[in-house]
Amino acid sequence: MKVFVHRNQGEVRPVLQQFAEQEFGAALAKWTHRLPRVDIFVRDVNGPRGGLDQLVRAVIPLPHHGTVHVQERHHPLPFVLTRVAQKAQRAVERVLLRKKGHAIRQQQRAARFVDSHRRAAVGAIQATESPAEADT
Repeated sequence: MKVFVHRNQGEVRPVLQQFAEQEFGAALAKWTHRLPRVDIFVRDVNGPRGGLDQLVRAVIPLPHHGTVHVQERHHPLPFVLTRVAQKAQRAVERVLLRKKGHAIRQQQRAARFVDSHRRAAVGAIQATESPAEADT
């Protein structure tokens, strides 16, 4: 999984890149084989005035499942990155496990369908054999 950090004002410092890779790598470690990349966009909303002005948005494309978008707005940038990584972990798990649960339910329905038809076929065979055995 590749982590790309984009910033609207200035260049991305290597420390910020490493911290983002560490946070998102740890949060999404379970799913790294299914995630090709994570794009993180950091934006200073208010400019230099201060306040809740660090907006961090993570965009995570999930092959065959769409894209997960997560964002958080707060002041200390490391705190915001950590929160977005945690939110991303929950969102990715929710999407992937929901899809997995749907697939499992489909398999269970198919198995019940096959079992019910098999029982019906066995019952029909037994019903046709019963009169023949009664005659002998």
